[in-house]
Amino acid sequence: MTPGKGPDATNWGADPEPGPPWPPVNSPGRHGPTDPPGRDPFGAPEGGWNTAGPSVSTGAISGPPTWMLVAGVIVPLATLPLLLVRSLPVNFLGWGIAIFGSLGFLAAFTVLDLRRRISRWYVDRPGLLAGLRISVIVAGIVIAGCHAYLIADTIARWDQWAS
Repeated sequence: MTPGKGPDATNWGADPEPGPPWPPVNSPGRHGPTDPPGRDPFGAPEGGWNTAGPSVSTGAISGPPTWMLVAGVIVPLATLPLLLVRSLPVNFLGWGIAIFGSLGFLAAFTVLDLRRRISRWYVDRPGLLAGLRISVIVAGIVIAGCHAYLIADTIARWDQWAS
């Protein structure tokens, strides 16, 4: 821009000195008539942006993976026999399995269910899913709490606390 030749009311914002288009026509960052045929001007990868997997494009009826929520309830219940063993390592193991097993299945269910909801063939079951989600959370927390109580009780009964 030449000094003294700034924009005025007639050419506000226009460059008074015409120059080459920016970016240059053949630069790698420019999309237009010089691009090879078949190339997506928006940079989409080969095959498009659909990353949801085959369950979305097949047209098959899909629903929520309720088996994951059922497993999220069964895993903490499977640690109930460990409550009968009065051992600190066993109670730590039961606590870890109960809390991380139930919440792990709940997190995996949520991720997979959200991916399946993209499909137009998704069949939702809101009442069943709400009940199973609450069951997973309650079973995991209550049973892990029972294991945590036994851990605290075992530590409180150690002889070093007697003095």
